[in-house]
Amino acid sequence: MPRPRSVTGPASLRCRLPRLSATTDLLIYSGPAVAEAEVTRTGGVPSAPAGFGWPRCAACGGPVEFVAQVVLDASAILSIFLCQNDPGLCDEWDPVSGGNRALLFRRGDLVPALVPDGDETQLAEVCGIEVRPVDADGYEEARGKWSAETGRSEAEVLGVVGGARRRGCRTTRPRCARSARR
Repeated sequence: MPRPRSVTGPASLRCRLPRLSATTDLLIYSGPAVAEAEVTRTGGVPSAPAGFGWPRCAACGGPVEFVAQVVLDASAILSIFLCQNDPGLCDEWDPVSGGNRALLFRRGDLVPALVPDGDETQLAEVCGIEVRPVDADGYEEARGKWSAETGRSEAEVLGVVGGARRRGCRTTRPRCARSARR
């Protein structure tokens, strides 16, 4: 079985490309999703090759939590995992600490992965995500513009593809817009 490649994600790819326009790709809540669907979503079960071994945290050794699956194109899916066994202990926010994983899988023969036992391996909800390009320079401007144009709440914007973390931002795992309202 081919081993999945670890990648640093769309942000690292994007920073190497010249910026041709002021377009920001927002991640928008699109409602509940099926847990095993090969769609861009938070939660559920990752689509992975048969025989996939669930990633473990390099710091604490426990299984990491599946957070999101991003359909990159017709040939690839990116699965994102963070350690939540003891939040903060494993530096899950640090891209090289071992408390997180981003695994790239080729589409075609993927199946729902077998989920290991443990309370911190899956999110409580499964939410669809739509990637929407907005003609705006940066997250805050794009979020406001999208909300004004669609009449939908800014709370439905879950994040942005690429970009850089702002100083002073709290690092949290993604939550569905429906969960944020509780």
